[in-house]
Order: sequence, then structure tokens, then C-alpha cells
Amino acid sequence: MGGKLSHKQQAFVSEYLKDYNATQAAIRAGYSERSAAVTSSRMLRKANILDAIQSNVMSREEVTLQLTDIARGDMGDFLDISSMAFQVDLNKAKEADKTKLIQKVKMRTTTTLNKDGVETETHDIEISLYDKLSALEKIGKFHKIFADRVEYSGPNGGPIQTEDVNLSDDERAKRITAILDKARARRAGQADSD
Repeated sequence: MGGKLSHKQQAFVSEYLKDYNATQAAIRAGYSERSAAVTSSRMLRKANILDAIQSNVMSREEVTLQLTDIARGDMGDFLDISSMAFQVDLNKAKEADKTKLIQKVKMRTTTTLNKDGVETETHDIEISLYDKLSALEKIGKFHKIFADRVEYSGPNGGPIQTEDVNLSDDERAKRITAILDKARARRAGQADSD
């Protein structure tokens, strides 16, 4: 059954999103500690509760899009280079919907007093974008671009066939070397075809 959430249910959703511990979320939301496990289990089966939780959690696609935006982020989107110097233009970035790429903004104001007693203020702004390399690594892992490990398998992706044979250490080493050589040759052939 869908519908609006009660005050307690809203508190449960809010608490649940903090650590995804349903029992503790129920307790912190004001439900009985004695029956919190049962209550929280029941709550997580209600459509309106699940909808509220889902609406507050990024989907896989949203995460991928955010990482892609970060990886494609360009400092030029934040600069006005209309003269020999350049200056930060946050309005330009906001209009291009790029401000979500900013991790940190620092502004330093310096006041100087010249010999005539006139004060001059200068403002220095420093912008840091989210780490592009980190975003690229995460996207690369998602697309399995980077080989962290090599998996070996038997024919047609099945298990490697083994024999229950008493082999000498030299014979065992020769067989292992032969298997690894075949695997390396197969990988080298696949890399050439790519």
C-alpha cells in the first residue's frame, strides 16, 4: 500500500539511510526497542517506505553519469579567458550545470594600504574539482578495462580437469609451465585480435 508517510515512518526512512541498519533505525525513530527487529522488517516490506528509500538513493545509472561528468570535467568551464589574464566565472559554470564538479572553493581577500593611505582589496579564488583520475579508475573498473587478476578455466569456460596422479616435482613443474604457456599464448592471441 502506497501513500504518505507518518512522522515516525519518515523518521525511520531518514535513520535507515544513515547506516542501512533497519533495527537501529526503528529504535532511533522512536519505535519500541523490544520489537524493533520485527517492526523494521515489516516497515521494509511496505511500498511507501521502499519508495521513500529508493527516491533518496542514487541509481547505478546516476552514479555512472556523475562519474562520467567528473571524468570529463574541464577547468575551462570555470574560467573567463577574455583578456591576457583569466578569472574564475562561477556564473558561467552554473549556467552550464558544471558546479557539481566543484569539490572545494577557497577565497582569500587581501587588503593593502598604499603610501597615500588608500585601501585596495584583492580577491583570489581557488577552485578544486573532484579527482578526474579517480573517476576514470572507477569507470574503468565498472567496464572491466583494467585486469586486476587473470582467471583460468578449462574447455568452454568449465573447470580445469585434474588427474589424481602421483607426479614427481619436476613433472608437476613441467605440466604447470605448459598450462601457463598455453594460457599466455591464448591471451597474446586475443590481445593481437583486439
